[in-house]
Amino acid sequence: LCPPNRTADGTFTANGRTYRFPINEPEHHNNLHAPFLHLRWEVVERGAEGDAAWVAVAQNVERRHPVFEMIPHSFRFLLRYTLTSTRLEQVVEVQNSSDDPLPFMLGFHTVVKLPFAPGSTGADCLVQVPIGKRWERNERVLPTGELLDLTPLEEELRSRGVRPDREQRGHFFTAAPARRRHPVLFSARR
Repeated sequence: LCPPNRTADGTFTANGRTYRFPINEPEHHNNLHAPFLHLRWEVVERGAEGDAAWVAVAQNVERRHPVFEMIPHSFRFLLRYTLTSTRLEQVVEVQNSSDDPLPFMLGFHTVVKLPFAPGSTGADCLVQVPIGKRWERNERVLPTGELLDLTPLEEELRSRGVRPDREQRGHFFTAAPARRRHPVLFSARR
């Protein structure tokens, strides 16, 4: 999701340049998750070895690319996913080949099919996420800039983990460092 979340009125300004996206959330007059969401990505690498499998996909944005109209910079946007028996790793690379600074914001809605252990159910699964604070949102579902304390359920999500079927979590959070990375942990009982 690049840029992530919503862009108020479909526009933002960075480095003295205004960027415009289509209004695709008319009830709030926002742009939501444009412009890469519905594009086909080029598979530039794939493979498997031992217990690891990987794929890398890319968008090469140049003058004829549909994103260039909204983000008039030449750049390469690469996503690499590696799956092993113990983890899913997601790596993002952005290479700006234009002369101007490239404003780049990114967010994810990573989806994991649960349950994933044979014989388990959704009630057997726990999800733990290293979140920090919750961003307050206004009536247009835009962040206000205020950070809020976590609810008791969100504290549990951060510390012990929660069953994914307990509550929908459609909020925005800051990240809280966990070890040297920001892992999301899933566990299941048999």
